[in-house]
Amino acid sequence: MLKRELEKICFHCNYFFMEAGVENLGVCMRDEAFSPFEEEIYENCSFANCNDLYMEKRYDGNREACSHYDEAEIIELSDDDEQEEGELNADELIAGLKNQNVDGMLAELYDSDRSRLNRIVEALHTFICFDNEGAYQGLLHYYNQLPAAEELDDVHTRVRIVDVLMRRKDTDTLLALVNELKRSPSNNVTRQLYTKILEELRRFPLELRSDPIQRLLSEKKFRPKIKKRIEELLEPEPERWWADLDI
Repeated sequence: MLKRELEKICFHCNYFFMEAGVENLGVCMRDEAFSPFEEEIYENCSFANCNDLYMEKRYDGNREACSHYDEAEIIELSDDDEQEEGELNADELIAGLKNQNVDGMLAELYDSDRSRLNRIVEALHTFICFDNEGAYQGLLHYYNQLPAAEELDDVHTRVRIVDVLMRRKDTDTLLALVNELKRSPSNNVTRQLYTKILEELRRFPLELRSDPIQRLLSEKKFRPKIKKRIEELLEPEPERWWADLDI
């Protein structure tokens, strides 16, 4: 495997995104015009939800890159590989996403406006879906160091971050969700965030969530209604009456 020396053009930038099946033409996902559609674009690899905007904004990726250039790591096969030179199979593409260095994106999490921050989270989601450890650990670290949620826009961003982190249902994700309940107050502003986290915590095994939840209840005083909902997480899942049916 050879790491290619890349020309500084948009096509080689992490922010340049092309629709599946379209060659060379794409858009810069730093463009705020795509912000309302970003989640669907990344999930479907398509601009079907904003086709007019896409047709207006798309351009040839061979254009010289701007100052926000974040170089992608592109791997090509050597002459000794069985595939033709430069042709990557599905396994190689997946490996590329899994091992891609995303330090540039992660750095921008700490110095971006809300719209830009949300777009970075969506971009990281793609890499985390392919088990990119750096993307997951970087987003997890960013989320863990946040202060208490105070504004509704902040709540919306955190709800999306929780969605992305839940691609990995392990102890680190669990503790991050519990920490959110500990640091952020329960009020009308954070209601959506609390609801989201309580729903997601239920998806972890009881033996994994039990100790962190008990520590949370001993360290923070909650209003009775919220406390009751948290305490319900210490109860086993109700047995499904249809589970034993011989169908």
